[in-house]
Amino acid sequence: MKYLIIFSIFLFLFLSAFSCTLKKTPNSARFYTVGEKYYFGGVDLKQGPNTPYDRIPREEVSNHKTYFEVVFNRKQLVRSLRFIVKDNVIWSAEYTYHDNGIVKSRVWTEDGDKRTRYYSENGKFLRDN
Repeated sequence: MKYLIIFSIFLFLFLSAFSCTLKKTPNSARFYTVGEKYYFGGVDLKQGPNTPYDRIPREEVSNHKTYFEVVFNRKQLVRSLRFIVKDNVIWSAEYTYHDNGIVKSRVWTEDGDKRTRYYSENGKFLRDN
């Protein structure tokens, strides 16, 4: 009986620690379907590609005046991003990636103007077009 109690406590602690580890894993709680649109309340503009946060459920998008529409690729990286204010697209960005997951190019469209930026495999800016 004593060993059963000790084993039960050990098992409980082990499973608790394992579940906490899973919750801390960035991709464990999310998987985005390739090509499907997802909506977010914000985007971290300091990172490239811009990283979305504060996901908005599809059925609640109409309640928001501003939001970001995001499409992910097979590697769960941002493929396209659109900033929308009152149903009007203010700007959009399209991304391609090197094999290592670093941004290869970003096409930024705003007010009808397109600007393309190219980056090296280690993320350094190369040139504009």
